[in-house]
Amino acid sequence: WYQRRVREAVVSTQSTGRRPKEGPRLDAQKLESNLEVGDVVTAWGVYVEGTSKFTINLSNKGKGINHFHLDFRSTENTVMMNSHDGSRWMKEIRTELPTFRNGEVFKVEILCAEDCFRVRVDDKKLGQVFKYRFYLKEINNVTFNHGSKNKWFDFKHDANRPNHAGPPKLGEKLYKKLTVGTKITAKGVFAEGTEKFSINLLNKKKNVNCFHLDFRPYSNPCDTGNVVVMNSHDGSCWRGEVRTGLPKFTNGEIFSVEIFCDKDAFVMTVDGLKLDQGFKYRYPLADIDEVSFVHGSADLGNKWFSFSYK
Repeated sequence: WYQRRVREAVVSTQSTGRRPKEGPRLDAQKLESNLEVGDVVTAWGVYVEGTSKFTINLSNKGKGINHFHLDFRSTENTVMMNSHDGSRWMKEIRTELPTFRNGEVFKVEILCAEDCFRVRVDDKKLGQVFKYRFYLKEINNVTFNHGSKNKWFDFKHDANRPNHAGPPKLGEKLYKKLTVGTKITAKGVFAEGTEKFSINLLNKKKNVNCFHLDFRPYSNPCDTGNVVVMNSHDGSCWRGEVRTGLPKFTNGEIFSVEIFCDKDAFVMTVDGLKLDQGFKYRYPLADIDEVSFVHGSADLGNKWFSFSYK
């Protein structure tokens, strides 16, 4: 089931963290693959005070349809989102303009969620999402309108998506032993209504679950919910639980879980936020030879789709 495909189309040869000294503005860019749920389109620009508007468009070039017109309007202090069916503009969606600073680089990310585009500017979400009006998979092109003074200078397309070819495997053998300093990263798509989903680090040979990391968003007859439960299983019974608060998950959005192998414990972060509790080792790291995943309510769409470690 493990599949991670990241394709990038980087136009600028400069670092994306600073303004390029030279180079043309971005124009139309053909995506290396049509968009799917889970993909992220990221663009960087330099803001110049006095620019009235600047935009990103996600379109189907062959059909002449503009699926998503993302228009930043500085003079109106608003972000306007719309689509064009090839003959007319449709209904506008408006939200407040984020802060842009004269001469500074800004970053815009467009996440393709289950049913809508979600936009972040410099890692902060816009106040509104934009529901899909046409088929997401038809989008094959991105274009940029720079405005009078601004300049979009860099762009990439991350096709970091769930594998739709079939259900993921529940277990994945590790090709090398875990050691102090190893970081395990897993990504999934959260579906509202999912009672629980988990990651397990196993010693398959001895039938031992060395680390059980269980996310429980909702209550059930056996639990109060809204909690992360950590434990281990010695092959015959569960041992003592360690509990901590559940981080926020949003319906239809991708989340990222990192398990860091520290000196004497696993340390976890979810979307960059560290969990309040770690989990002290109960078995040697070197004993762990497999990772397994419980997806939760597959009928609702909750699904782990990407796994890596280094």
